[in-house]
Amino acid sequence: MNRRSWLIIVLIAVIALAGCKNMKKYDPLMNDAKAALESAKQTEGAEDEQLKEAEAAFKSAQEAYEGKKGDDVEIYANKTIELANKAKADAIAAKKEAERIIVVKDEYETKLADLTAAVDEIKTEKEIYQKTLDLIEQAKAEYEAGEYDKALETLTMAMDTFNRGLEIKKNKPTAYTVIKGDCLWNIAKKEKIYGDPFQWPKIYKENKDQIRDPDLIFPKQVFRIPR
Repeated sequence: MNRRSWLIIVLIAVIALAGCKNMKKYDPLMNDAKAALESAKQTEGAEDEQLKEAEAAFKSAQEAYEGKKGDDVEIYANKTIELANKAKADAIAAKKEAERIIVVKDEYETKLADLTAAVDEIKTEKEIYQKTLDLIEQAKAEYEAGEYDKALETLTMAMDTFNRGLEIKKNKPTAYTVIKGDCLWNIAKKEKIYGDPFQWPKIYKENKDQIRDPDLIFPKQVFRIPR
């Protein structure tokens, strides 16, 4: 082998070594891409489609590395990291959201049970009572439709309405002093009493010790108003 041939061989070897040495600088990036992909794969709930995209990008990065295409290595390795991190982040976010929804549903169930058991306490406050019932039904419909946050919000409104009814009921008098011209019908009709004249038998039954004839009552009599 002549001197010229040896020089060509040496030159090729030098170029090859230089190429390999230049590709080594991409090793940390490739390691990061591989680590990101593995981490995403081990994340519970990571979407298969997202993982497949990340795997495809990493395969392209490996092919570029083997083909000594440095620019492509950077493009595909960074894409792998981006896709893998997104798959991981989305899975973690989905898990947290699922856990949050469980808390919302538990709170809804508790409030619904409490409110359903107590709502008849404001039955005498007809408008507020009906509004509370309407809100409860609306919340149930929203819950069945999977709108859990909205259902809880509506149920909270129902609870607030119920509490307002309790406050109104609490502030209504438990006794009434008869004035001239009164009758049980008119007393029951008064807004501060029942707001409903047909409720007069309640007053009569509660005060039978004072009322012999429901059509005959007298000024200054003090009647107990059952609540």
